Amino acid sequence: MPRHHGRLRADEGLTLIELVVAMAIASIVGAIITTSMMMVYRTVNATSARAAVQAQLSQALMRLDREIRYASYVGSTVPGQKNVEYEMVNKMVTQCVQLRLAPSASGSQLQRRTWTQGAAAADLTAWLPLATGVTSDSPFTRIDPVNALTHQQLMIDLTAVDGVTQKHANITYTALNTNTTSVSVATAGTGLASAEPCYNSTTRT
Repeated sequence: MPRHHGRLRADEGLTLIELVVAMAIASIVGAIITTSMMMVYRTVNATSARAAVQAQLSQALMRLDREIRYASYVGSTVPGQKNVEYEMVNKMVTQCVQLRLAPSASGSQLQRRTWTQGAAAADLTAWLPLATGVTSDSPFTRIDPVNALTHQQLMIDLTAVDGVTQKHANITYTALNTNTTSVSVATAGTGLASAEPCYNSTTRT
């Protein structure tokens, strides 16, 4: 009589139960790998979005630092008002700079434009976007000097948004060429006074 060996012959293959168990294990391993890859992908995307938002906002604020630091006057601001002017002297030409937070097709923008002091409305430059996707309830706040040793300051409060990613910045710039005599005669809450160097009724749009 032939003997029965305890081992399966090489050509006997797998049973249905073994095949089902192997497929289940492969499915679990595949699900774990897929989930891990999706988590890594989301993390990379979120990090890239955060870096892009931070870079854009930082670049705009650094540019403003170079300008406002040497401003000879900062215009009055009103809580909730989304524009402000400051005065600069560039190559013996007195220039007015206006910032505003305005809606655009790609989200709210921090924008900038200039004009020569006393120029007509037609001489204003076009709005130049500095940062896109930024929001703020009250983006500009002027702080007046309290004595002869201090200067006008402009606080800019902005939040850059890209999807669910947000980057908040609150920076106070000091205009080193200003003093107590630079203070506006404007009454708080009424907007810019006509006595201010860069006041122009056509610029407040």
